[in-house]
Amino acid sequence: MVWKLKEEEARAKFEERVEELVSVDTPDMWSCFKEGVLKACEEVCGKKKGRRDQGDTWLWNEEVKEVIGKKKEAYKIWCKDRSEGNKARYKSMKNRAKKVVAKAMSKEAEEELSKISENPNTVFRMVKTMRKEGRDVQ
Repeated sequence: MVWKLKEEEARAKFEERVEELVSVDTPDMWSCFKEGVLKACEEVCGKKKGRRDQGDTWLWNEEVKEVIGKKKEAYKIWCKDRSEGNKARYKSMKNRAKKVVAKAMSKEAEEELSKISENPNTVFRMVKTMRKEGRDVQ
C-alpha cells in the first residue's frame, strides 16, 4: 500500500516519521535506517495481509499427484511438438486428471461428513480451520 505515499499529506507524515525514527549517529546506521523506514511505512501506509495460496492441495493423495504429473508431462511434450497425437494424449490426460481430482474431492468430503456425523460439535472447529486455511466453507 505504498501507493499512499503519492498523496501529499501521507508523504509529509511519512517523512516526518522517518526523521523521528532514523538516527544518523548510531554505529549500525543501516539497520536503524531500514527499521525506521519500514516502521514509518507501516504506520503511515498500513499493512496488507498478502496473497492466499491459490493452489488448494488438501485433497491430494499419491494417485492425484501421479496423474497431475503425467498431465504436466504430456502438456510439455505437446508444447514442444504440436502434433495431433500429442494434443489428443494431453486432452485424455487432462480429462483423466479431472476425474481423479473429482473422485478425491468427493472422497475427502465424505470423510469430513462422517466425522461431523460422529460428533456434530466438530463442525465449528472444522469451519474455523477452513477459514484459516483459506478453503471454501460449504
